[in-house]
Amino acid sequence: MDQFSPASLGKEGVTATNAGQRVFRRSRRHDLKAVQRELTKARSGRLCYFAGGTVTVTVGRLLIARVTGVHRCASIWSCPLCAPVMREARAKDIELATAQVIEAGGSALFLTATGPHRKGDALGPLFDLAARFGHLCLMGRKWKEFQERFGYLGIIRAIEVTYGRPPFDNGWHPHVHALFFFDRLLTDAEVVELRTWLFSRWQGVLTTKGFGALHPVSGLDVRRVTEPAGLSEYLAAVEGGWSVGLELARGDLKYKGKTPLDLLALFADTGDLVARALWLEYERVTFGRRAIQWSPGLRAKVLPDVVELTDEEAASAEGEDEVLVSIPFFGDDWNGWVRANRVKEVLREVEETAALLLWMSGHVVEVNERTLVDA
Repeated sequence: MDQFSPASLGKEGVTATNAGQRVFRRSRRHDLKAVQRELTKARSGRLCYFAGGTVTVTVGRLLIARVTGVHRCASIWSCPLCAPVMREARAKDIELATAQVIEAGGSALFLTATGPHRKGDALGPLFDLAARFGHLCLMGRKWKEFQERFGYLGIIRAIEVTYGRPPFDNGWHPHVHALFFFDRLLTDAEVVELRTWLFSRWQGVLTTKGFGALHPVSGLDVRRVTEPAGLSEYLAAVEGGWSVGLELARGDLKYKGKTPLDLLALFADTGDLVARALWLEYERVTFGRRAIQWSPGLRAKVLPDVVELTDEEAASAEGEDEVLVSIPFFGDDWNGWVRANRVKEVLREVEETAALLLWMSGHVVEVNERTLVDA
């Protein structure tokens, strides 16, 4: 297999859901949020989804309830409600940026870098290096030469964290994903040259901090992105397709080992105290850090006409649709449902009521794999 042949990197995930799956997953997210709300030390996390006044639930043609008027913690790392919605919104912008660069005749390269890790290692040290990958590696005379010679536009950097793999004995596994953008097509030789240099730089950073040798292949992997709509190396391995935006932003959907939300779920379901301790470590290490970061000026170059959502706007983007049914609730009632973990039931009832109202009023309702009406 040559350097650029299509190959799975072992990532798996599911992006397409039917109605029942969507309802189940939302219900599960609310259950996990109830547990996370009790564990978290972040005030914003404890208040997430509570109302300050009237709460409005709207439904459009997709029959997905959207909630406005509630506080959102906008934690892309640890909130079971906010994180997946935020990541989906960020993935869309990444996808669009990639399409813009490729359609303009440029190159996009997808990098994954990790480091040696063992069971029992603390998350913080390797996570910190992964989070600072660009600052630590993309510097110096040689990097400046690459920038000028290859027509460098910038990078989008994302951090993914998992814990072990079957039999879950490898401990924390933080790793960095990065999309590199260039304004021209790079040759195979140029990609190999860049990968070789980046491997050496990353190994040097790790060695300086007391880490061992990188795996010669998976320690730092660089792949071409040849299609705006997806990273072809992954499409065959992922049910429903796996776009480059999702690959970079939706690490919470993939599984190779346990995701942090899996650890939270393990504690929620079984009371496992080790899982609880690992979850609290994860929240502490990731608090206040950037999960997805664009290099300065890149967005203005590739998406000059696309308004960037704030974290709060991204967290509330779920269910955005034409408003056909709108139902207000008193804040005190809503907050009681939050405390009792009954919001999931309220949203399902609203969607079922909206479906009936739209049918009775003669509105055409989309009924497909994205709706919440079970066949």
